Amino acid sequence: MLEAGSTARLAAFVAGARPFPADVERIAKRLLLDQLARQIAGAAMPWSGAVRATVRALGSGSGATSVWFGDALAVDEAAFVNGALGYGGDVVDTPGIAAVEAGAVVIPAVLAVAEQRRSTGRALLEGIVAGAEVLLRIAAAVTPHLYARGHDAPPAAGPFGAAAGCARLLGLRAAQTENA
Repeated sequence: MLEAGSTARLAAFVAGARPFPADVERIAKRLLLDQLARQIAGAAMPWSGAVRATVRALGSGSGATSVWFGDALAVDEAAFVNGALGYGGDVVDTPGIAAVEAGAVVIPAVLAVAEQRRSTGRALLEGIVAGAEVLLRIAAAVTPHLYARGHDAPPAAGPFGAAAGCARLLGLRAAQTENA
C-alpha cells in the first residue's frame, strides 16, 4: 500500500529535470518499437476494424494519428485506438516487475500528445520512461491485492502512468503533475 506523500514523491520524480541513464533510454526505445509492432499486429485482429469505425464515427477532431490506419484523430481518440491495438495481444512487456503491459498503456497516450505538440524524440522518450516508472511502481504495490480481489492491475495503475508520462512530456511542475 502507498504511504502518505507517495504521490508527491512520484510527481517530483516525474517533474525532475535530470536526464535518465543511457540503459534506461535503451529500454524506452525498445518499449516504443515493441509497442509500435504490437499496434501493427493488433490491426489484423478481427475486432480492430470495429474499434476504428467506432472512433472515426465520433469525428471529434485531429491532432494525432492512428499508427496503422493513418487516420487523423483527436489526441484522446488516437491514444485509445493505438492502445487498443497495442494491447490486443495481451503480452506483458515488463516481466518480473509487475504483470502489466506498460507499453500499451503509456506509449499511446504519450505518443499522441507528442505528435500534437510536435515534441522532440528526447521528450517522447522521457515521457515514456516517467510514465512506465510510475505505472510499474503503482502496479507492483497493488498487484497482489487487486488479483486477490479479482481485479487486474493495468486499469488501476495505467491512468497514473499515462498521466505521468504526458506530464513529463508537457514539462509540468511537480504540483501540476501531482494534480494530474
